[in-house]
Amino acid sequence: MAPNTNANTKHPFLVTALILLMLTPSHAATLSLWNRWKARVAGNLFPKVEVTLYNESDDKVLYMCSFDENQRSLQVLGAGQQNSWNFTQFAFPLHWCYLYVNEERHGFFWAYGVRSRCIKCFWKVGKFPFLYRSDRNRWERQQLFPPQNLKFNLTWPRDN
Repeated sequence: MAPNTNANTKHPFLVTALILLMLTPSHAATLSLWNRWKARVAGNLFPKVEVTLYNESDDKVLYMCSFDENQRSLQVLGAGQQNSWNFTQFAFPLHWCYLYVNEERHGFFWAYGVRSRCIKCFWKVGKFPFLYRSDRNRWERQQLFPPQNLKFNLTWPRDN
């Protein structure tokens, strides 16, 4: 009777398959590596951005920003106070703020845009908005764009 050559060829393959199976990391370790890689890639492609608005003046400032979709009214930022927002940057986001310092100084400015070149964007507000440019290690005054044909009759909130 002739030997079964088919059985001889399966044996080395089976041994090799078992050795490879024992050497591969567990499913949990594979998921952990995948999650870390995915988080790193997502973090580089879609970074988490933080924008802070700080009032450096001695007076209150009114503001409204596009970061919070539920808030559509002017907010008070007292002297020395700050407010921060976080968001994930997808594609080319643009976020604006409206700033009211007084009747002569008010308007919109781009609080965040791709050209801001910041992940932690720090704005200080006095008579004008200033953005700290960490790539240039300096503060840069930003322009306020006054709204056209918009009249204000503002009553400042009372202090309680």
